Amino acid sequence: MFIPTCGNPVWLFFLFYRPLMQALLTPSFPEQNIPHRYTFAVLMEFVRSLFNHHLAVNPSIYELVINCLVTENRYDQLSQFLDYHIVRDSVHVACLLLSVEEKYPPAYQLAMDMLKRLQSSDQIVEVLLAKKDVMAVLKYLQADSNRKVTPAPLLEVALASGNNMVCRAVSFRSCHPC
Repeated sequence: MFIPTCGNPVWLFFLFYRPLMQALLTPSFPEQNIPHRYTFAVLMEFVRSLFNHHLAVNPSIYELVINCLVTENRYDQLSQFLDYHIVRDSVHVACLLLSVEEKYPPAYQLAMDMLKRLQSSDQIVEVLLAKKDVMAVLKYLQADSNRKVTPAPLLEVALASGNNMVCRAVSFRSCHPC
């Protein structure tokens, strides 16, 4: 679309992710023999272009970037992209990092740090409870005294652990909030 402003032509391009993903990126990624490095380079050029034009990057693009890096075992580069905010913080990206924890154990801490920056207390508690780490939940809740959690999930995980000290700590916290 051509819009003249102040005598200078301005070209506006409307970019739709779904057609781009369906036509260019998704078919080349899993099924075909196009190297992951090539797909990764195309994705990064696309992200760079969006950054240069101050456009938001769809989380599905970040998902492809992370999957490319994990597939190629380029974990150092993944950490750098997260540290330098090339891959922006989001709950979606944090969940994706949690899913690659088996292949790359530091991804767990990267995801938890991201959730902390996003102030996503509910997700942090959910992740810790999924890990059955009741004491970490209690420490987190003690540090964030404004955060309230229903005691039922904590008690359930504490009872499942079979550790009497953990059960007492959860029972005490439920009866006597800090």
